[in-house]
Amino acid sequence: MSHALRFRFWIAAAGLAAGLMIIVLAGDPVRADVELSYAEFDGEHGSATAGNYIARTAAEWQALWRLANAEPQGDFKEGEHTGVGIFLGERPTGGYKVRVRKVVDDAGKIEVKMEEMIPTGIVTQVITRPYKIVLIRSTEGRTELAKRIDLSPGPE
Repeated sequence: MSHALRFRFWIAAAGLAAGLMIIVLAGDPVRADVELSYAEFDGEHGSATAGNYIARTAAEWQALWRLANAEPQGDFKEGEHTGVGIFLGERPTGGYKVRVRKVVDDAGKIEVKMEEMIPTGIVTQVITRPYKIVLIRSTEGRTELAKRIDLSPGPE
């Protein structure tokens, strides 16, 4: 793992209700969100260690892709983009996915709203390490993550 990669973890609250576990990593529930444009890249062979990472420099962007065990994708431009890597760690079967709900700017705070899709039914019997890397066209403000773990089946 590159020393240039900054680790930022926030866990503000956790709750369990009706089969839905919500972990809010940042944010205030009442806000006027402005949606930002972004690109998504995903795979199933990322880092075995779960974590969320933010890349603001070209070196950090390269480090995100090393964690994904893949060649860099997207056109990252330092000073114009922020990268966010969401790595779920090891999962016992196929079918797990990260879904980005939206990326918003709330008064200078960039927030990535995502959820983990958990499979139901028949799945491949192979260990996977799902991840999603998001390329955001904005660098202003601090970037934070809001993660929701959904126990419903993922989109097929």
